[in-house]
Amino acid sequence: MVFTNLRDHYTTQCVNLLSFAPLSEKLVQSSLVKMFSDEQNPNNYYPTKLGIDRPAIDFNSSICNFLKNDIYKRKFERKLYVNHPIYLRKIRPLFCYSNMIDRYDGVLCHLAHSCINKSKGIIVSLKWFNDGKRLLTGTQLSELAIWNGLYFNFEDMKRIPIGGGAVSCLEWSKNDNVFAGNSLGQIVILSSALNLLDNYAFEGLTKNVLDISLSCCNTKLAGCADTCNPIIWDIKTRKIIKDLKGKNIDTNNISCLSWNPINDIVASGNRTQTISLWDIRMNKPIISINAHKANVNKVKWNYNGIYLLSCSKDSLIKLWDIRNYKLLHVYKNDNIYNTRFFSNYEPTYITWNPIQNHIFASSDNKGNIKFYSTNDSKCIQTISSAHGIDKPCSITLLDWNPLGHLLTSFGDDKLLKFWSASSCDSIISKEIDAKPLVSINNGVSFPNSRYINDENMVDVSSNQSILDSEEEGYQLSKLNNNYYKKISQKRRMVNKMTKPKPSNTT
Repeated sequence: MVFTNLRDHYTTQCVNLLSFAPLSEKLVQSSLVKMFSDEQNPNNYYPTKLGIDRPAIDFNSSICNFLKNDIYKRKFERKLYVNHPIYLRKIRPLFCYSNMIDRYDGVLCHLAHSCINKSKGIIVSLKWFNDGKRLLTGTQLSELAIWNGLYFNFEDMKRIPIGGGAVSCLEWSKNDNVFAGNSLGQIVILSSALNLLDNYAFEGLTKNVLDISLSCCNTKLAGCADTCNPIIWDIKTRKIIKDLKGKNIDTNNISCLSWNPINDIVASGNRTQTISLWDIRMNKPIISINAHKANVNKVKWNYNGIYLLSCSKDSLIKLWDIRNYKLLHVYKNDNIYNTRFFSNYEPTYITWNPIQNHIFASSDNKGNIKFYSTNDSKCIQTISSAHGIDKPCSITLLDWNPLGHLLTSFGDDKLLKFWSASSCDSIISKEIDAKPLVSINNGVSFPNSRYINDENMVDVSSNQSILDSEEEGYQLSKLNNNYYKKISQKRRMVNKMTKPKPSNTT
C-alpha cells in the first residue's frame, strides 16, 4: 500500500488499531446505566466486581480524540497536553509529538504488567508485531509464544517445524513475514500466522545465529553467527550474495549487525572492540572505527538513518554521526566509580523509540532500564531494579512497541514486563495512585495526587483540587462520594433559584 502523505499513514494506523478495540468506555457506562437505573439505584451504587477486572493499556481513546478533532488540523493548531492522568480525556497519540525534540513523552517508567512465560524454556528473543497488537517471543525449546498487547495475556504457542534449537533472533519484514534464526545456524521465513512459507532455509551459517537484519527495501537479509563471516542473502532466491570480509578485520568475531533503514549500508560490531560500516556494493568496509575498549554488545541505527548507537562491555554507550564519522555523545553510568555495586556495570541492550526518534532506552546487567536523548549525554530517567528486586539480575532483551506507548523487557529473573507512561486501571475503580505531576509549570510537582471517580485530580495532603484555577469557587474539603453529591445538589438548587422567571404578558 502506498501512502500519499503522512496523515493517511497515521489514519490507516489508527483504523488498524481500532479494529481490535474492546468495549469502549461509553458502551460500558451505557450498560451500567441499563443495569442500574436511577429508580433501582438511587444512591448511585455500583458493585465492586462486574466480570473480570483485568489491567490494560488502551491506546484507542487518544486515537479517537485525534480522529475526531485534530486529524484535519495543522500541527500548530493542535492543542497538545502533558502525558498525565489530569489530562486523560484530552491526551493525544504519541505520534503527535514525533517531531518535537524538546518533549519526552516516549519515556515509559510505569510498570503496567508483569508475567511469567508459559513455556518451560527461557525467552531468548522477542519482537512486536508490525501493527503493535501482539508480542512475539522465542524460547530455548524452539517455541514461539504470542502475547496480547492490550491485556498482556498469553494467546497462543507454536513450534517451528524445521530445526530444533533455540529461537535466538526475530525480525519482521514490511509485508508481515517474520524471519526466525535458531541456535543451529538456520534462518526460516514464517507468515503472520507463524506458519512456514516454504521448506527452504537460508544456508551458510553453521552455529548460533547472533543477529539478523533486513534491508531498507526488504529484498536482502544480513546475518551473523559465532565464528562465521557475516552473510548477505537474496530473499527471493535464498542464495548468498556476498560474504563480508576485510583484510585487517576479524570478521569471524562479529557479534551484532544492523542494516541502515535508508541506504544499503550495514553496521557490524566486533568482539575485537571495533565497529565497521559495509557497503554491499563493495568488497571492503567503508570505515572501521576502534570505538570501544571491550566487546561490542549491540549496534542500532536510528530510524532517520543518520545516527548509529553502540554499547559495549566497557560500560559505555556511544552515539555516532555517519555523515562525518564523528562521535556525538558518550553515555556513562553516573554511579560506576562511586560504589562497588557498579564495578562490573555493562549495558546489555539498546533500542530506539520508533515515534520519538531522539529517545532511546538501554538495559544493563544490574537490572536497570535507562532512558537517554540525542540532545545531550545525561540520563533522562532511570528505572532502578526493573528486574530482580532482592538480587539484581541482567536484562537480556528490550523492545519498543511500534506505536511507542509500550516497552517490553525480559531478564534473568524469567519475568516478562511491560512498561507504559501512565497507570492502567479499570474505569469502575474509585481511587488509584496517579503518577507524580512533574512536567507541568517548569517542574512543579504534586507527589500526593490521586484519582477521584474519574472526575478530578486532588492533592491528598491539602485536600485541595489541582483544577481550582479552572473552576472558581469549587474547593474540596472531603474525599468521598457523599460530598460530591451534596455539591451537585447545591449547584442545582442555585441554578434553579438564579434562573429568571418568565413574565406573564397579555
